[in-house]
Amino acid sequence: MGTKLELARAYIDIGDVDGARGMLEEVCQEGTEAQQAQARELLDGLR
Repeated sequence: MGTKLELARAYIDIGDVDGARGMLEEVCQEGTEAQQAQARELLDGLR
């Protein structure tokens, strides 16, 4: 899941919001609590 968070950040950096959102939603479902919190924070920034 850590790799998916990093990949989502890379997607955000290149402007691929849809790709980032997909990765972050996976982390929200399957990651640790800390990873889920990071993913939610990044998702909030996309909205």
